Amino acid sequence: MNISQTTIRMAGAAILAASTSIGSAQSTECMTFPPPAGVTHSGIAALSPDGRSATGYFMGEHIYAFTWNIETGRCDQVPGLGLGYSYLPGISADGSVVAGFVLPDDSQVNDGYAWHGGVCGDMRTPGLDWLPGPRNYITLGMSSDGMTVYGKISHSGLNGGLGAFLWRPGTGEVIELDMMPQYWGESITLLGSMNSDYAGERIVGTLYDSTFFTSAAIWDRMGTGRLLPIAIGYSLNITAAHGISRNGRYIAGAHGVSGTTYAAIWKDDQPPELFLLGSPTEYSGLTLIADHGRMGIGWHGQQAVAWTRENGPENLVTYLARQGAPIPEGWSIHYISSISSDGSVIAGNLRRSSPTRYLGFIAYTNYQPCFADFNNDGGVDGRDVEDFFLAWESGDLDGDINQDGGTDGGDVERFFIDWEAGGCGDS
Repeated sequence: MNISQTTIRMAGAAILAASTSIGSAQSTECMTFPPPAGVTHSGIAALSPDGRSATGYFMGEHIYAFTWNIETGRCDQVPGLGLGYSYLPGISADGSVVAGFVLPDDSQVNDGYAWHGGVCGDMRTPGLDWLPGPRNYITLGMSSDGMTVYGKISHSGLNGGLGAFLWRPGTGEVIELDMMPQYWGESITLLGSMNSDYAGERIVGTLYDSTFFTSAAIWDRMGTGRLLPIAIGYSLNITAAHGISRNGRYIAGAHGVSGTTYAAIWKDDQPPELFLLGSPTEYSGLTLIADHGRMGIGWHGQQAVAWTRENGPENLVTYLARQGAPIPEGWSIHYISSISSDGSVIAGNLRRSSPTRYLGFIAYTNYQPCFADFNNDGGVDGRDVEDFFLAWESGDLDGDINQDGGTDGGDVERFFIDWEAGGCGDS
């Protein structure tokens, strides 16, 4: 990592940390978003890094977007500009910019847009930036600084696959991501609302070739890509990258090894750490990861899982109940779209059968990362103190455990609160 990248990441962390703390503004609960009369389903598409603002959608005869803020509530005046379909999977850190796409009733072209205005503004007023066309653009997310929109685009590949793009509404610049020679003409998959770091400097996704062989990849702000490294000791690259922490340090995904798919975490672009989220006969993969790298959301087979460094994998429904934010009775987890930077807020949609219904939710939990076992060796002892201070004194990003953008006395205080407690309990 060079100095300029480190500076960008720490500046982004400082901006995120400057936001009002989640815990001081919201008690633990699972907040749901019932659809209005005449509409069948709802969902949460994207969450701001501090968990205080979100975008969502209602689905009936048409799909239309809404925005929401913890203080001002929900705003439904985002009806796709009078068109048939609107979706907003991107929101900035301060909630002032959202991004998405619309689909006219009489067209198969998805026109991307970024809306610059308050979360509860009016989309019919000036300030709406349209992505240059005509192309089949589908916006999937946006960097937390609101400056880079990313998504997928149809191209004339060998199998009619999908490419991916970066768009900067401020300048109108559109860049198609490098497919890399061995995958040219095939597909790039960007999973959703958390594929970019804070400043749009690092975009992660998965490349597919004609045989559906997959490789995890990362692109810079100019669209230049490279494959992520595979695990040490393995030669076959069957990997996928599903999400990246907003500080850009941690990438969540999956790694195939000898017929078993493991959850994978890449830290600072080093070979990944692999672990199972349950039985080795079922798929394991992480899709989202917090800035401290100690908490993520993933799937084991068809089951949503919360993973923490302290307690390992846990059924997400059980985890939310234990963390003070149980989901409503009779519902199950259908999809998780976003988490907050610290991992304490989780958003997506729930599912109920007979008849099938989907319900958007935001869960405010009491989760806090624990750094007592700083070196992750399974014990809490003097070695953790030594390793913490080695990182802290050198200004290493690992020493910034309170994620405020620098190493200072606040990190020392936070570390010893956890360490002197002798462990992490039920974090």
